[in-house]
Amino acid sequence: MIPAKVLARFARDVERDIGITVSVGLSCNKFLAKIASDLDKPRGFAALDQVEAREMLADKPVGFIYGVGPATQEKLLQRGFRTIADLQRADEVELMKQFAGEGRRLWRLARGIDDRSVVADRGAKTISNETTFENDIKDFATLEKVLWRLSEKVSSRLKSGDLSGLTITLKLKTADFRQRTRSQSIQAPTQLAAKIFAVSREMLAKEIDGTAFRLIGTGVSALREGSLADDTDMLDRRSAHAERAMDDLTEEVRQCRRDQGHRVQGTGEGRGRGGVEPLSPRHCAATRTRRQSTTATASISISHSGAASAVTPTSVLAGGSMPSKNAERALPMMGRSSGL
Repeated sequence: MIPAKVLARFARDVERDIGITVSVGLSCNKFLAKIASDLDKPRGFAALDQVEAREMLADKPVGFIYGVGPATQEKLLQRGFRTIADLQRADEVELMKQFAGEGRRLWRLARGIDDRSVVADRGAKTISNETTFENDIKDFATLEKVLWRLSEKVSSRLKSGDLSGLTITLKLKTADFRQRTRSQSIQAPTQLAAKIFAVSREMLAKEIDGTAFRLIGTGVSALREGSLADDTDMLDRRSAHAERAMDDLTEEVRQCRRDQGHRVQGTGEGRGRGGVEPLSPRHCAATRTRRQSTTATASISISHSGAASAVTPTSVLAGGSMPSKNAERALPMMGRSSGL
């Protein structure tokens, strides 16, 4: 089958079955495919060949090339390389004299040449989530709320994979595709949404300078076993227990909803979806009490879906999938008040 059709169907199936959108980039190598995937977000599809890529890359800043961080970009600027077009005009040998092996890499990537092979089954080095906005955002409060939801998703994936991490990274991309990446190492591995959010939020606050951002993301790297997470002092342990108790409560309510849906599917009676009245908070609470009383020795393994949110008990029982207003106002304070 034609690769474009395979990718289009894959994107459609992921959105239908999992509920997340996919942006597809199709090209002759990894570097150009990644660039293509960023051209038409969200829910986009773009193809980019090597000739088009060279022209398209020309006016981009040198920092557009992956692996060119602030320090390397400053060195390039000092030697007259401001845009990728400057690198395209440079002699390969001269770049290698100035920057050794990195010079050759920059010369090749500036021309859209990338010989790296695609390894589909390598182990995860980073657990991260990011989102691209329909409209660029510069408001801190709005970015902060998005960052909390992303922190929840990263935390959920860490917990379900029995992982934790020592380094938290914030990723931002401006309207002109300039990328800002900031990382901070912490004293002990974590998998808690509150801690991921607190550290990411602190880094985000330093980047608010009137710039509008088209993308924000957060991630955890330097991965360790989940058993090592958040167990270094009493405050960490208390925070971990509280967050995991909320995970348990959220999963209990979801299971309650699934159970009721299975019992009444296809009956054609009642007023709600599937012929029944929607699940009430009282019913969920009663079901949870009954389950606890009859399965006192049972243990629960929690695994959030990709769109799960850790929410307050009130908003969970009311059937909400987003934090209540009081909880939203509390989120930014969680890190400050707990010292995370």
